[in-house]
Amino acid sequence: GSLTDIDDLIRAEERARENELRFRTMISALPSLTFEADADGNNTFASDQWLAYTGMTSEETAGSGFARAFHPDDAKDMTARWFAAVRSGTLFESRNRIRAADGSYRWFLCRALPALDAEGRIVRWAGSLVDIDDLVRIEVELRESENRFRQLAESLPQLVWTCRADGTCDYINPQF
Repeated sequence: GSLTDIDDLIRAEERARENELRFRTMISALPSLTFEADADGNNTFASDQWLAYTGMTSEETAGSGFARAFHPDDAKDMTARWFAAVRSGTLFESRNRIRAADGSYRWFLCRALPALDAEGRIVRWAGSLVDIDDLVRIEVELRESENRFRQLAESLPQLVWTCRADGTCDYINPQF
């Protein structure tokens, strides 16, 4: 027979379990959808928030399956831009609509960064998707309000202008 001291191995396994629990707890506490992809950009992890929001399973999200959650008008461009960022090793950022489990869509800001090993090679990607739907809707309303103001100001026979607090004009109608 033989005896092998596995005390260090048991401690290392305990530390690995503690680190996994710490990682999962931190990811679960974030108010965003998070993911991890391999060096080639294929999804290897989707947070519980992603799975709950999209109604997809981990298996459905794996690889490039995540793209099925994106709005059909956004998916092709987003996927092309994602894999271009993966090939170039640069920050990925996009604004896209993602389908919820109930079939509705909301706008999300997606950002992903590469993780590098000691030699500077990309070993994985980590990313998050933050719900910006309210912001996008407010931006649309602001543009529509601005357009209504301009149409009104440009249809008046009077001279119309607006100035900032420092006195610089920021709008002058054509009649002016």
